[in-house]
Amino acid sequence: MTFSLNLFADLQQIFYYPFMQHAYEAGTVVAIVAGIVGYFVVLRRSSFAAHSLSHIPLWEDRQWLY
Repeated sequence: MTFSLNLFADLQQIFYYPFMQHAYEAGTVVAIVAGIVGYFVVLRRSSFAAHSLSHIPLWEDRQWLY
């Protein structure tokens, strides 16, 4: 697959593959859901709790090292 200066033709070529179509669809769904959830996190003033929840998987990974 070679790219050209024609962006439209390149996008058509990329979206020819089913896995790229599914990746784009999944990314769109995740972006919409994250935006909605983020709105309510800020609205309820629980951004600190949401931020600390994102660090839990990192802590669990470190436990296996020791």
